[in-house]
Amino acid sequence: MLSALAISVVWMMVLLAGWPGFYVYDTSAFLDYINEGTLTTFQPAFHTLFVSAFLKLGLALFGSFNWGVALYTVVQQIICLFVLLLMLDTLLCCGISKMGITISVTFIALNPYIAMLTACTTKDILFSYYLVGFITAMVRIHYGFGNMARNAVLLGIFSSLLLVYRNNALPAMAVFFIFLIILFRCKRAMLVKLALPFALSFCAYALFTGPVSSMLGVEKSNALQEMISIPTMEIAHVSETSEEMYDLLDASGVDAAEVVSSYQTSVGNSDGVRILFWDLLNDRGFFEILRLWAQARAIDFWGCVEADMLLTNASWNPFGVIDGYEGYYQTVTPSYGFSPIAESPAVQDSKIPALYDVIYYLSRYNAPEYTGVLFPVVSVFPYVWMLLLVCAASLLDRDQLNRAISVLPLLLVMTNWLGPLVLLRYYLYLPLLAPLLVSCCLLRRGVGDIEKGERGACYA
Repeated sequence: MLSALAISVVWMMVLLAGWPGFYVYDTSAFLDYINEGTLTTFQPAFHTLFVSAFLKLGLALFGSFNWGVALYTVVQQIICLFVLLLMLDTLLCCGISKMGITISVTFIALNPYIAMLTACTTKDILFSYYLVGFITAMVRIHYGFGNMARNAVLLGIFSSLLLVYRNNALPAMAVFFIFLIILFRCKRAMLVKLALPFALSFCAYALFTGPVSSMLGVEKSNALQEMISIPTMEIAHVSETSEEMYDLLDASGVDAAEVVSSYQTSVGNSDGVRILFWDLLNDRGFFEILRLWAQARAIDFWGCVEADMLLTNASWNPFGVIDGYEGYYQTVTPSYGFSPIAESPAVQDSKIPALYDVIYYLSRYNAPEYTGVLFPVVSVFPYVWMLLLVCAASLLDRDQLNRAISVLPLLLVMTNWLGPLVLLRYYLYLPLLAPLLVSCCLLRRGVGDIEKGERGACYA
């Protein structure tokens, strides 16, 4: 109860500071549905339906779009709190001391990265919490914590929600499913417990994206538009230095000068570059992009590698700054790690302006020279390196589950690296998972401790 209270108080203060909540990122999907009834797969249809229901409720009950945003944000925070309390209970079951729980709660409650994003309406927030719930349910099933039927139901629910919330979830979860089968091939009883709810979630995903989506009239967007981020950035980088590549790009019908200019605007964000390839993608197909990509790699392979490192720089470089949408989105600030704003028709109406100023500063001035010692806390790179350390440690651990729970986040990070840019919201699941990953994989608190009779107090 004290953990829930501590986290809730901090989150409520952040919500009041950013009132009615940070209604930002891809909000046009909600408005298109509310105003015109248009649903597309450009943003997850499930999330669009979920958020829009609260926006409509706020308009119906209070005649206010702001109240709709606030209602949704509160419900989201309740879901997030449930997931975190489930994770903390699991840590208790693993034998983590009260001091360890206190440290975990303090980290979660006072981490500005977590607090400000939990008040944001973008799909990435619930996706991250569903991932935490999924991995927590796996741990509970594997170690026999709490009610097994309820754990299996939670595993299936969280797995289904993960699949419908992000485009990169399907390939990552499919590879992970195969990995689970290989990992637990000699423990068939455990494999069935873990894999059956997981497999059923793929059926639920097929049902929702198939007949249900058809019934709802969901329009399918081109899923390849984001998948060309790495190829187009490499092509742009090589075109900047190679006249041969520049001419080949022009000959394909893409304006090479515009591509190079957009690339120079922001080497850490592919949005401005890849959009220039969409006509080529739609008219001549993905293989034409692949052909140009192969030519760029043949001309300057290491230049292509450099382009990839620049695009993902903020996720691995201790001094890397998230430049995000610099130059063509909102006002120019030193960093674009997060946009703590309410987009129209919502109106920012902070109830605690001084705290809002701090949140804005940490988000938009997210660079070492501005945030100092707080820079690692509100950055991506320390959590990525933590995950890599956890994965390395799990290879030395004979506990198959520790390997499993470290591999899935790694697969998702790898798909993020193939995406358009590095943003805090894309990697939120890493700080959220930190207490569980560190406890199970680094401190080795798990089944071995339970067998020694060191099981902690498990409430559920």
